[in-house]
Amino acid sequence: MDWTPSIDGARTIDARYLGNDAVRPSEAAGLSVNVAAAEVGKTGSTTTLDPVAMTTLGQSITLRAVVDPADAGGQLTFFDGAVALETVSVGADGVATYVWTPTTDGERSVWADYGGEGNVLGSQASIQVVVSSAVDVPNDDDDSGSGAPGTGSLGSVTGSLGALGG
Repeated sequence: MDWTPSIDGARTIDARYLGNDAVRPSEAAGLSVNVAAAEVGKTGSTTTLDPVAMTTLGQSITLRAVVDPADAGGQLTFFDGAVALETVSVGADGVATYVWTPTTDGERSVWADYGGEGNVLGSQASIQVVVSSAVDVPNDDDDSGSGAPGTGSLGSVTGSLGALGG
C-alpha cells in the first residue's frame, strides 16, 4: 500500500490481516517511522503506473509510468518486488517505459520509483501483475491427438470397444 503522510513527526504503522477460512488473522504492530517535514521550495510529484493485464511467463510487457509534473525530468527505476529491473530517463512528457520479460510466474508486485529532480520531490507507484506459467503445447512425438485408432484417452476407450465386438 502506498502511504502519503499528511503531517510530519513520529508515526507508528500497524498491519492487520483479517484472515479467511483457511488462514487465521494476524497482526504486525509497531513499525515506527519518522516523517520529515517537506523541504521548503520543493514541489511534490506523483507517479502512476499503467495497469498490466495477466500475462504468460516469457512474454514481454511494456511497463509505463507517468510522472507529474510532466516536465520534472530525472530518472525512474522499475522494480519486480525488491529486484531493480532498469533505471530509465523520464521523458519531457513525464513518461518512462521499460520492456519487461518476467522470469518467474505468480502474482508479482511491480513498482516504479521516481527519484526526483531539481526542485521536484520523488514519488512511487505500484501495481500487481499476474504472470501465468507457460502453456504446455502437445508434443507430436506421442500418440495423443494423432487420430489413429486406439490412441489418446477417448481413442483407447473406443478402440477397445471394437475388440469387444461392439
